[in-house]
Amino acid sequence: MKTIHRFPNLAEAGFAQSLLEAAGIEATLTDDFAATSGPLLVGVHLSVQDTDAYRAWDILDRQGCLDSQSPAVAPEESAPAEHQEAPPVAQTKVLDITCPTCGTEWELTPAEASARSFTCDQCKSTFMIIDIMDIKDAWKTVEGFVYPDWRVIGEYIKLNYPLSEHSAIWRQASLQWVGAIRDALGSEYKIHQSENFVILTTKTPNNAKFLLNVCENALTKIRAILGALAWHWTNGKHVVLMFEDLELYYGYISHFYPDKGEFSGSGGIFIHRGYCHTALPPSRDAVPALIHELTHLSLVQLRIPLWLNEGLAMNTEDDVNGRNLIRLDKEMIALHEAHWNAETIQDFWSGKSFSQPDASKMSYSLAQILVENLQSDYPNLEDFIKEAKASDAGESSARQHLGVSLSVVASTFLGEGDWTPKPPHP
Repeated sequence: MKTIHRFPNLAEAGFAQSLLEAAGIEATLTDDFAATSGPLLVGVHLSVQDTDAYRAWDILDRQGCLDSQSPAVAPEESAPAEHQEAPPVAQTKVLDITCPTCGTEWELTPAEASARSFTCDQCKSTFMIIDIMDIKDAWKTVEGFVYPDWRVIGEYIKLNYPLSEHSAIWRQASLQWVGAIRDALGSEYKIHQSENFVILTTKTPNNAKFLLNVCENALTKIRAILGALAWHWTNGKHVVLMFEDLELYYGYISHFYPDKGEFSGSGGIFIHRGYCHTALPPSRDAVPALIHELTHLSLVQLRIPLWLNEGLAMNTEDDVNGRNLIRLDKEMIALHEAHWNAETIQDFWSGKSFSQPDASKMSYSLAQILVENLQSDYPNLEDFIKEAKASDAGESSARQHLGVSLSVVASTFLGEGDWTPKPPHP
């Protein structure tokens, strides 16, 4: 058995256990007592079979059940790398790198690569060099796509580069990874950069520049809207992968979904496992999806319930665009009235309904409505959002910081009913 996580109490551990058992994974809970003279419960360990460990961690991470770790790099299948000396560069190998400042691509000779730093002749900036493909157990290829183990890479960077160079070396590592994805997709895909973003796309340079400007402007507005809640990353630029083939898009993102299950269609996804990045399917207008996923990026350090995360993303998207996309005509209200009841509301609070094809649309709509109502009724939601936990859908935080149950919040739109979150217990 492998321990996945230590939870602070039985309620949160039991909720995580129920999620895994619903996915067919047997999970065991073990009390953790402090080494004191008296029995002091300090946590509950959740363990699964070794073969289920990776999938179990992924399921719990998606549901926001795990404590926040490094926002940029989350655990992968491989264990952290032990200390590794910088690998010698093969005498016949040419290293492809991209200047993190101006985006110029270079092919380094073995002698240039062995120097571990390089000066770009185009912009005259000097940056350190890393070759993630030479780091042991740092990546794997699945159906042509390279999926790095960012925890291994992070350990390697920490052990082999000075702290002052970490930001630059993370940029270089991420650009190598994007370059590997570009090679898999074909020569029509190009890498474009701005101060905070890297976009891989087939669009023209002018269109790519427009999208980069959209990202930079949207990020500034999102941070202004979210205030202290917004995450400010320092290691590497945020990566946006824009696919022009729907099959390739689903092929790439399938790596981040459980092996089994039925899922609703995707109009874009923010991937928070490993190196945070966004993947978008073919679209005539990518701007709304970009802004939506950038809001998820700005909230990545908070393990908040999915309904709250999605509601904040949709309302922030509207605020940045200067429009309101909430559709509440008689037909939509009737659909809500017909769908939500004491049973289906529990799937909404737990986050399950957002991936169910027959409930996804209604779930996103309800999330946006409830967050809109919260923002209208309560002038300061910061403490509520910061302390809202997926294990109880944010119920305890609502009672503490808003003075009401989420049942009251839901009833403002759904009317009287049994809307209180009821997280399962072991």
